[in-house]
Amino acid sequence: AYNTVVVFMGDADAARNFAETTGLDMEQTLLLPDPKMEVTRTYRALPCPRAFALDSQQRIRYVNSHKDDDPLKASAATIVTRTLEALRNAKPPNPAK
Repeated sequence: AYNTVVVFMGDADAARNFAETTGLDMEQTLLLPDPKMEVTRTYRALPCPRAFALDSQQRIRYVNSHKDDDPLKASAATIVTRTLEALRNAKPPNPAK
């Protein structure tokens, strides 16, 4: 299973180039080319940097669409911090050993 899905507004070649230049771990990352922005429109998402956190049932638990983490205004550090916090909160608790 992938930990990260990147919806990329370019075609497949542009997405591969993006992955190579940014050093994405392709064992953990799924690139989803979206040149016509169909996925972007379906989820009413603004282009980058947009972050989503899903729980184990694939329900969206977090999107950076708040006043303090708006993708067009917030710092990258704020978006990353809020996303990591949401991912930690979306994990099921560890069973007692």
